[in-house]
Parts: sequence; structure tokens; C-alpha cells
Amino acid sequence: MFWEPQKRARCVSPLAGLPQKGMYRARWRRWRESCIGRASQEPGWVQWRRPIEWQVEAMRLFVAVNLPAAEQGRIRDATERLRDTALPFRWIAPEALHLTLSFLGEVAEQRMDELMTALGAVAIRHNPFAIRLAGIGAFPGLRRPRVLWLGVADDGSLARLQSHTAAALEPLGFPREQRAYNPHLTLARARSEARPGAFGTLAAAAEGVTHESVVEVNSIDLMRSHLSRSGARYEKIASAVLGIPPHPLDGVN
Repeated sequence: MFWEPQKRARCVSPLAGLPQKGMYRARWRRWRESCIGRASQEPGWVQWRRPIEWQVEAMRLFVAVNLPAAEQGRIRDATERLRDTALPFRWIAPEALHLTLSFLGEVAEQRMDELMTALGAVAIRHNPFAIRLAGIGAFPGLRRPRVLWLGVADDGSLARLQSHTAAALEPLGFPREQRAYNPHLTLARARSEARPGAFGTLAAAAEGVTHESVVEVNSIDLMRSHLSRSGARYEKIASAVLGIPPHPLDGVN
């Protein structure tokens, strides 16, 4: 492990007011090890060091198929009446609508190259294909939904793309999802405070959504999720074009 000297920082005990025994001993040892060094002239301050890998920025990443802006707008218009109801949902912003292929979690920035290479190798194996978007549904059901979605159907190309993506990422330390892949476009999530009977009118309201469209899938995208209290914001990091050799993998500035 490589260590790098850092500036002086106040070394505050994590056990203030707690007995230093039992389950707290390991915590105490970790604190002592992290606050190594010689105290300075100012009481309570020490020279400390931390591993270099702790300083690497981690990004919350996932792999997705993004929709064209025009299609996102059409979905917004088609679900407008549903969005205007008093149903207790947290709606996904239209510009954030996407189809998730694989969730990676927190990933160090230094691993970007191997991720981009893996996605490029997957993309070259697939030609562009079309998917059909239609039908409102929910998990686990419309009576007590947790997730409200727009249905996705195709000839199996999307499932194969997802399977090959998961297989390429597994050797890199990203475990494959155990559940069968069920493609859907998440529109909204139920609010945590919603009561079981709050969705009694959802089924009828969903029948009024008549959106149906065909969208061509041309690429897979490496996405970064920025979380905040106002909701998640998604940023495209790189894009691998289907049917194109790995080297043209396009980074996004």
C-alpha cells in the first residue's frame, strides 16, 4: 500500500463519550492507525497520512440505452394526464428516461479505460435493432406499485445485448444480476410515505395512456449518476456504437 503525506488535520476520537471496550475496540484501533504521526505544538493536531487509493474519485456508474430526445418528449406528452393526477409518485424527468442494462455501483475513475474497452467489445457483436414502447405497467402491480413503467418489446435483441454486457463486465468484478432481465422504461417510483390504498385510481388512469412507438437502438452508453435531494441527474460518460469496432468508442466531454 502506498501512502502520501497530507497536511495537518485535527484527529478527533470517534469514541467520545463511549466506553472503549467490546465492539468499540476495533473502532478505536482503526482511529489510532489512521491518526499516526507526531503531535504538533498546537494541542489536538497531528501529522497524518492516508492511502493514495482513498483519494481516487469514485463515480456511481451504470450501462444504459438512452432514448432520442424527441421520443422522450413524446412519452412526456403521452403521460401528462397521468402525471397531473394526485397519485403519490416521484416522476422521472423526461430527459432522464433510459433502459438500464447493468448497474455497476461506485467505480474508481482509474478503471474507465477497461470499462470502455469492454463495452466496445460488446457493441461490435451487435447490429442496430428496433424496440417497441407501449403499455403501462407496474412492479409488483398497479394496485400497490413500487415502480411504474412503460413496456418494452422486441425480437430478443435487447435481452441478448444485456446478457453480453453483463458477461463482459463480470470478469472485471461486477457481478451479474441474478434475476431474469425484464426490460422496461421506468416512469416513476412510489413515494415512501404512500399508503396502500392511495393507488386505487391508477389502473383506470393507466388505460388512458395510449403511447406506442418504435425506437432504434444504435449504441450502449456508460452513464454516471449524480444523486441529490432533488433527485438523480444522469451524465453520459462514453458511448459505444453498435456494429462499430471498439477503437471508435466515443468519450463524452
